[in-house]
Amino acid sequence: MAAEGMRLTALYSMPTCMPSRACLLTGQHCMHTMQGNNNNAGAPLRPTDVTIGRVMKEAGYATGHVGKWAMKRCAEAGYPVRAVIMPIIPLPGWEDAYARFLRTLLAEVPLDRITLGGICSYRAARFLMEHRLGRSNAISDAFDPRGPSPDGRLRYPAILRTDLYRLMIGTIRGCAPDLDIGLCLEVETVFRALGLTDAIGRCNCVL
Repeated sequence: MAAEGMRLTALYSMPTCMPSRACLLTGQHCMHTMQGNNNNAGAPLRPTDVTIGRVMKEAGYATGHVGKWAMKRCAEAGYPVRAVIMPIIPLPGWEDAYARFLRTLLAEVPLDRITLGGICSYRAARFLMEHRLGRSNAISDAFDPRGPSPDGRLRYPAILRTDLYRLMIGTIRGCAPDLDIGLCLEVETVFRALGLTDAIGRCNCVL
């Protein structure tokens, strides 16, 4: 596919969210998709708008809708919707902030699955982050002081990750008792500590 395609070294869409997404999905200027600004929030693309997802599906590829755009409208149209909450960042007051966010999300969107994840990074990404934010920041300060996990990724200590997940799972269960819950890029001991052994190996990236 790459050999038959073209290299785009510069792309201008729009400096706002929905118009940019419309441009990337359709290859058209945003005004041709009726997504000229964020004031159209919630308005869908028209049935006549051909997206790269549709073209790929017709070519035999398995496709999925991933991202924040119009989750509620996708659910209302009958599509299964999954959400990923990642990275969870333990800023001051995170417990109340994430609980309120989850209650709002689950009241608005009937999810098929929700996946939680802490930070999961590599040394090079940490270097870039700290170059921008400084060595002391909310994420770097929470990293496990013992260094990377056996897979080479930087994470919060297991006890912190477990506490983060446990509080959020409690909120989720209070709103949607039967909702399928997964953890992103987690180790088996954390799954077991949370009673989520049935979720080992499940991933929102797999359609």
